[in-house]
Amino acid sequence: MLGIDFSFSRIERDDFRRFYDAGYRVAIQDLWTGGYLNNQGLKNVAALNLADAQAEGFIIAGYSNASPWYSTEVSLKETIANAGAMWDNLDVVAVDVEIAALPTERIWHLAQALEAAGKRVCIYTGWWYYNGEGRPDWSDLYRYPQWLADYATPPGTLLQPIPGLGPVVGHQHAGSVDPFGVGIAVDLNELDANWWEGDMSAITVSVTIPAGETVGVAEIIPVSGEFYFATVQNLEIGPFVPKVGVTGPPLRRVIVEIPEAHSTELVYQVAILQV
Repeated sequence: MLGIDFSFSRIERDDFRRFYDAGYRVAIQDLWTGGYLNNQGLKNVAALNLADAQAEGFIIAGYSNASPWYSTEVSLKETIANAGAMWDNLDVVAVDVEIAALPTERIWHLAQALEAAGKRVCIYTGWWYYNGEGRPDWSDLYRYPQWLADYATPPGTLLQPIPGLGPVVGHQHAGSVDPFGVGIAVDLNELDANWWEGDMSAITVSVTIPAGETVGVAEIIPVSGEFYFATVQNLEIGPFVPKVGVTGPPLRRVIVEIPEAHSTELVYQVAILQV
């Protein structure tokens, strides 16, 4: 599945139609830069772009920069404000990870906040960033799939996933291009259709954490030749925000962990998505 992403360009409906006719199906709007620089510029175009893209048949999504300068609360507030009336129409909002010296907990906290706001989340980044930051420990981000920027690798090529993150569901292979010569700047992407279309029908697993314990495990039947990962979509949060993971491939268990024991049994409904 082909997609475009963009930030400050105002993309007219006719231009979206050109991309749609060329086979593009996902339109992803920048919703927060991680600071206030040009934030008004996003407010001026984001909702209009998303509305026109949706009107032309696109799946619409957004991305929000994890910020070392502003709190998660401010980042989420600005992200929602910039999306305007189109916020409720977004299924996916990616966390953009490309600002230098960004603490891992800022990535994790923004991802959790977006999930709590009802969005599915992936991590946008690249090996250039991961290596440049000294290959940080991202093991706490293991349930989030990755959307990688890699301009040196042609589309249609399997990308090496960054350690600690979930499977690759997107490849941004060209940046700031204007394919039709109409004065706009977009990035070009090859995307995993199953994930971006939000097909959550693969497996739903009930995981019980007994009273007084912090970990619950559910055995499931592995599916030969398939890779799955856990997502918090359709997961009942309860009194704690859990970590969710899977073993495999082949997949045999779903594991849910909470930070401290609870006095009563907790049951979580975990969606397992095929990639």
